[in-house]
Amino acid sequence: EDEDGGDNNINDAESSKSHSSSKASSLSKKKKQLDKNKKKKKDRPLYTLLPLNDQDTLYVEVRDQHVEKFGSFLQEQAKALKESHANFSNKDKDLTEIHMFVKQIPIFTQNLKSLTTHIHLAELIKHTTIQSEFRQRWQIERSIVESESCFDVIEDLIASQYNVWRVLRLLCLHSLTNGGIKTNKLDALKREVVQTYGYEFVFLLQNLESIGLLRKKDTLWDTASSSSFVTMRKHLQLIQADVDPLDPDDVSYVSSGFAPISARIIQTAMKGWSGKEEALKEIPGRGIDVVQKYPPEEYSTALKRTIGAPLGVWAKQFKMNDNRTTDIGDGTNSRKKKPVLLVYFIGGITYAEIAALRFMSKRNSFPFSIICCTTKIINGTSFLQSLA
Repeated sequence: EDEDGGDNNINDAESSKSHSSSKASSLSKKKKQLDKNKKKKKDRPLYTLLPLNDQDTLYVEVRDQHVEKFGSFLQEQAKALKESHANFSNKDKDLTEIHMFVKQIPIFTQNLKSLTTHIHLAELIKHTTIQSEFRQRWQIERSIVESESCFDVIEDLIASQYNVWRVLRLLCLHSLTNGGIKTNKLDALKREVVQTYGYEFVFLLQNLESIGLLRKKDTLWDTASSSSFVTMRKHLQLIQADVDPLDPDDVSYVSSGFAPISARIIQTAMKGWSGKEEALKEIPGRGIDVVQKYPPEEYSTALKRTIGAPLGVWAKQFKMNDNRTTDIGDGTNSRKKKPVLLVYFIGGITYAEIAALRFMSKRNSFPFSIICCTTKIINGTSFLQSLA
């Protein structure tokens, strides 16, 4: 019995040893796999550089679309790509058709890769736009543009240490759209900004005042009815609340109802400033018509001339004197080319303005093809940071 018991103990020990060895081997394999996965993850770059330009045909179509249309458009593209592949796969093809399909495989692969990339980008954009913080910020900006007082909201944002650049953007927007901010209120807001975000913003606030983005308003009543922005908003119809972002008919779709002032100025110059003189007076700077001719016109002569004929009249004259045509896609050359309108922005332009100008240029009712030149692509934050 003792010998049998000893043999049993030895067998149990060997079995336990074998089980422990198997378990250790399994854990070792798992550890190696985890280390391998960690190494792959470590080697994987955090960011991937993605070129977005005219060589990507899908990007050309979606770059100026509203965010609400972006996702559904990509879904339609994915469905069309899938149906195109299914139509070939489900039918018997002769050698010629098979050869043609094989030649199109690289194009199909490239389109699929591009579509996958833009779907991932759409998901990232949607994740941002559905956040309550994004929607709240859009609503605050819209309220300020409509001349509503939002000081309480701005003060709450400062108290919660909200992004300082976005707070400053709201302050500047409030000042510009309301003809300034009452002295006591502006001083209090500046003090709160400095105490919350640091004394390094003292110089930025001074710079914002020196260039007129923050302005003191010494009036008895805090009203925006006399501000230059209200006049432009009314005469240039800057707000179009009923615009459909899925099927837009106005440049205001780029911000869900607010038209960029630069785009409205171009549209008004196209039709003429008759009835819009009040808005023209409120635009900073002076409107000058300079006629290109040889020898060049003297600048002093151009200053004496009043605003001339609308740009639309120039477009009609150009079309009458020009016989160039462009192919409209059906093999005929029946559509005349549009004359080119060069619009130059000194200081910078936003992507929203670019989208609005492209929208205008593509419409048949707009008589020009717009080429936009600028010194820089900017946004509100990058502009303020350049002044710091």
